[in-house]
Amino acid sequence: MKPTVYIETSVISYYCSRPSNNVVIAGHQQTTYDWWENYKDYYDCYISNYVVTEISRGDLYASVKRLESVQGLPLLPISNETDLLANLYFTELPIPEKSKVDAAHLAVAVHHNIDYIVSWNFKHIVNEHVRKLIEKINLENNLKTPRILSPEELMEKP
Repeated sequence: MKPTVYIETSVISYYCSRPSNNVVIAGHQQTTYDWWENYKDYYDCYISNYVVTEISRGDLYASVKRLESVQGLPLLPISNETDLLANLYFTELPIPEKSKVDAAHLAVAVHHNIDYIVSWNFKHIVNEHVRKLIEKINLENNLKTPRILSPEELMEKP
């Protein structure tokens, strides 16, 4: 059985976007492309309707490209339990109202016992402070905490 990965929106956006002139973003894009093409198939990858909603926004051509890139990836169901967990994360984590969906991404992955969350969102998802808070919350609620990594950190064969 392959390890499971929840692919958060930022990874899909970097995979499908035009090359950036910003050196850091361009590096993330190249790393994402490399992960998607060479490592993704070592994992059972999932998304949620939160991801679908986010990648559907914006420029029509870009949104179609993003949606095409995730065709065939299974959707993790959203339920009352995931909503309750998302609300708990939102109240306990340093996530502003405008980024509330970030708590929902975390909740869906945790609720479905996903092994890894892959994201480029260093502000609200992939950072040590958030990781420690999620571990604490999950421990208190008897929930498994997935490893939260950037694509660069997940560039290995399991």
